[in-house]
Amino acid sequence: MSRFLKRGILVVLLPGLLGMGTFSVNPQEVPMPEDNFKVKVTDDLGIVTEVKHFTCDGDTSVAAERGKAHLRIPLGNIQRVKVSAEDSSTMEKVEIQVTLNEGTTLTAIGMAKQRCQGITILGNYSIKFSEIRSIEVIALERAKPLNGGEFPPTN
Repeated sequence: MSRFLKRGILVVLLPGLLGMGTFSVNPQEVPMPEDNFKVKVTDDLGIVTEVKHFTCDGDTSVAAERGKAHLRIPLGNIQRVKVSAEDSSTMEKVEIQVTLNEGTTLTAIGMAKQRCQGITILGNYSIKFSEIRSIEVIALERAKPLNGGEFPPTN
């Protein structure tokens, strides 16, 4: 292979190898689930932010453990999540209290490194679960009715 051909290939591939150009992925891209959950997130600085199209790790549920079971608690079942107030920035798991729509409160272990995302009036929103102190589900806009019937109540 000639030197010029090798250099040409290197010039074409180099931006992709260095994370520039069309090969890179936008880390702030927000997943757009069919169901639009609107929530109020309070972070560890006490800042309250209203977020639409809220997801955790791209899903409309919160990853948790209860005993030896691994759970994905659907946002549609959740009224509020409180995250342990201790410094959790270096932890892999945090204690959470989940208040379900029916009023029952459960204690579980949340996955601290899951990334929660959505859209605010200021633009895209992204935060690690360990930086959250509470999530309050305030509305749900369903894309489609369940079982082809009527929309179920959201509260």
